[in-house]
Amino acid sequence: MILTGRLFVILTALFLAACDPYAQAPISSTAIIGTKAIIKTHSEQRIAEVTDVTGKIVTTEFTNWEGELLYTQLDYRGLFPVGGSEHGGGQWELDFDQNLLEPLFPLQKGKEVSFKANLKTIADGGQHDMWVHMEVIGEKSISLPDGQHPVLLVELSREYKWNGKIQRSTDVMYFDPKLSMTLKKVIRQRGVQTYWRVVSIERPGHVEQATPTRQRRSGTVMI
Repeated sequence: MILTGRLFVILTALFLAACDPYAQAPISSTAIIGTKAIIKTHSEQRIAEVTDVTGKIVTTEFTNWEGELLYTQLDYRGLFPVGGSEHGGGQWELDFDQNLLEPLFPLQKGKEVSFKANLKTIADGGQHDMWVHMEVIGEKSISLPDGQHPVLLVELSREYKWNGKIQRSTDVMYFDPKLSMTLKKVIRQRGVQTYWRVVSIERPGHVEQATPTRQRRSGTVMI
């Protein structure tokens, strides 16, 4: 009888975990330190490298072809930007309850979240209230030299006041949940649409080479 009771408790716990979307989402990001991607924009190529994964926060450094640091970005689960810094320039961070993002995971078409956040610019002490809406709007596959990458299309809409004016932007991110990395982004802001996309990926331990041999920079910008 005792054994049967214990078995019932275990099976009940497993059933509840299977029904709970929070239980299905990994505790930490699946990004791997050392993963590099060549990104092509309208006018140039740049390199993104995952340099740190702490819990659910993924830190990525973006450099030009010569290896000079352009900026550093922190993303929640590799998807949602929560902070960043430019080389020799400004720093910013987004203050919000990160648990509000969890209902979006594991990513699945139709899931959506909305919440308020506070954008802080460190240099001038500025604070700007922001409204955020995220929704998984579709699924696709992106072909790269190392094969096909199934991606989920996540639409990110933001609205905030800057210099007394309401600013709006909408990004559509082609997100690879296995790599915890966006492989393409379409950006619409102030009536202008731009985009960038990953054209090659190098993962630690793989023989394919995404970047040429180049001199690494001497320091890392931290937030």
